[in-house]
Amino acid sequence: MIFKAILSNKAHPELGQATIPLPIRDIEYDHTIGLLEGMDIGSPTAQDCRVDGLDSSYPILDRLVTQTVNVDELDYLAKRLDSFCQSEVEKFQAMAVKLGLSNIQDFINLTFCCQQTT
Repeated sequence: MIFKAILSNKAHPELGQATIPLPIRDIEYDHTIGLLEGMDIGSPTAQDCRVDGLDSSYPILDRLVTQTVNVDELDYLAKRLDSFCQSEVEKFQAMAVKLGLSNIQDFINLTFCCQQTT
């Protein structure tokens, strides 16, 4: 597990929150999406999951808190970060700070740049 995300439905906070370990294991994917669908989030195409919190060793990812993201993008980011060596982790964090990145697409794009330079 790279991080845990606390997700909710921004339009319907009364539906509660779900804490999702990421990346989502293949055998747990359907169950996880089913849990999110019960909260009317988890669309494969829409950015419909509000990030209420993150438990991560990547402090830069705290910038995603309060943002609305797509669960598959969040899962993909976690899978990309899971493949990093320590050097790539350090470069990712440093470049994200230097560039002032704060959205999910920019973080995903940065993972490719970090791996290309190492």
